[in-house]
Amino acid sequence: IVDRLIANEKNYVFNETRSAVKNIISSRPFFIKPNLTEFQQLLGKNVQSFSSVLSAARNLTNKIPLIRVSSVEGGALLVTKNKAWFGTLPKIKVRTTAGAGDSMVGAISVAMWRKKNQNTKLDVVEEILEKNRADFLRWGLAAACVTLTKSGVTMGNRNSILRYYPMIKIKEILVSKRGYNNEKS
Repeated sequence: IVDRLIANEKNYVFNETRSAVKNIISSRPFFIKPNLTEFQQLLGKNVQSFSSVLSAARNLTNKIPLIRVSSVEGGALLVTKNKAWFGTLPKIKVRTTAGAGDSMVGAISVAMWRKKNQNTKLDVVEEILEKNRADFLRWGLAAACVTLTKSGVTMGNRNSILRYYPMIKIKEILVSKRGYNNEKS
């Protein structure tokens, strides 16, 4: 399936668990969303600090244009070749973590889909989406927030996601010639 998507210049999101995470770099998905443990498995090394995760993700953006890593110092990173954002949730009572990553990738994917034509080629898509990535992270975190606050695996509906959306904090990580160096709200 992936080979056909690539041959037809279609973007795809890789949403797989630990068993297949090592094989994803060569398939060149448009977007991946590992949690910190899965990201460490992908890299084959133990990165944990904000700066080490950010640096490692940035190094992968020449093969995977959009990388979201969750469970990084209480938030989630969204990284592209030239920019990065860090998002955090409001204080909530977590009932389960099951499905939160799936909720996040679903909401981010829907937000991206709404901003583009499905048949647009990768280079045009990146240009269109570059301006909206912080918003994509906010939608994803709002959806994850709903799932985290429900018992079992419960995805949020539009109204429940909209309730958390304004409470999500996003910081843009500024890029210098030496790499990422400071933050901007």
